[in-house]
Amino acid sequence: MIEENLSNYKDGQAANEPDLATVIGALDDAVIFQDDSNAILFLTVDDPAAFEIGTVELKEDLTPLENAGEPLKKEIESFLERGK
Repeated sequence: MIEENLSNYKDGQAANEPDLATVIGALDDAVIFQDDSNAILFLTVDDPAAFEIGTVELKEDLTPLENAGEPLKKEIESFLERGK
């Protein structure tokens, strides 16, 4: 059987490493991602537990931290200060 590395694919389409961000943690209603340039992004979801640490997502589907509403931004910043 031939094994194929699908880590850089989403929905069967190739993705470049700079276009991806990786899950580094979760809150009650959001998943926190970090990209290769250490930028923090997030995704608001109903079930953050569905995203395992290390899961990758296209950055175009995520929201940058600076665009978060103030309560969520503070929650994410607190998470980051605690060291994940």
